[in-house]
Amino acid sequence: MCLDESDQVLVMLHSGSRGVGNRIGMFFIEMARKRQCASILRIYRIAIWPTSRKAASIFEDYVDAVSWAQEFAMYNRKLMMEQLIEAVNESGEVAKFALTETAVNCHHNYVAREEHYGHQVS
Repeated sequence: MCLDESDQVLVMLHSGSRGVGNRIGMFFIEMARKRQCASILRIYRIAIWPTSRKAASIFEDYVDAVSWAQEFAMYNRKLMMEQLIEAVNESGEVAKFALTETAVNCHHNYVAREEHYGHQVS
C-alpha cells in the first residue's frame, strides 16, 4: 500500500504466471535447439528464430503458449487484487474503498503480435 503526492492510496501487487511462463519458455527453447531451429544467446537467454517452416511452426506454438501464460498471470493479479481489497475493507482498520482506476499491468517476459509497416510480426 502506498500514498501518492495527493494522499491517494495506491495498491501494488506483483505476481506472474507462478513459474509456468518460465517452464513454457525453457520447453520451447530446448525444442527449438534440438531441432536446430534457434540459436541461443546465453548471456540474455534469448532465442533467435530463423524463418524456416519448421522454426515458424515451433515459434507460433511458443507465442500461443506464452500468450496463455500472460493471460493466466493477469487473471491471477485480478483475483488477488479483488481479494486484497475485500480483506482490507473487512479488516476495519481503514475506511472502506473500492478500485476506482484502471490497474496497470506489466509483464516482464512479454510476447505480442504486432503490425509494423503493414507486416505482422511477433
